[in-house]
Amino acid sequence: HQQDDEGDRQQRDKEGQRLSGPHRAGGERPRRGAFHLAVEVDPRIVLAFEDQVLELPEGDEPEERHQMPMTFTWSLPPLPHCPDLLLLATELAGIGGPDLPLEVSAVDSFQSVTDPSERTLTVVARVPVSLSQVYMGEEMLCDTLERCLEVSRFLLDGAPSWLDGGEL
Repeated sequence: HQQDDEGDRQQRDKEGQRLSGPHRAGGERPRRGAFHLAVEVDPRIVLAFEDQVLELPEGDEPEERHQMPMTFTWSLPPLPHCPDLLLLATELAGIGGPDLPLEVSAVDSFQSVTDPSERTLTVVARVPVSLSQVYMGEEMLCDTLERCLEVSRFLLDGAPSWLDGGEL
């Protein structure tokens, strides 16, 4: 079992290395991407759902009135060779499908007036989570998480080309 953990850690390190690259000389920061998952819990919605459940007769199921947004965000480091955003959005739409709509954006920033611009890439997916389905044990996020894994792999596979300018 310990050997499996070591192998998993080495695989994660290897995949992280693909995006962050080796430490660079000259004080340049290593480039790193990030993945964030946020579930926005509004106490008013949770309390309203609790009220709904408490008013239900025994054995009845709650109505589909209350949802919590779940947000998945992939942030890539500054990309010297940023991909075509329309092409990237189209490819990612094929991965996400209608159940995981993805928005792609890029931001150009300048460290100082004399520095060249740096373009960062962000991909965001927003998925509503039904409190009724969670309560009933029917909310299955496995498909959503599998699609997120596919998006992550796609971005990791493209990152070397976008960072170093090599062909995929």
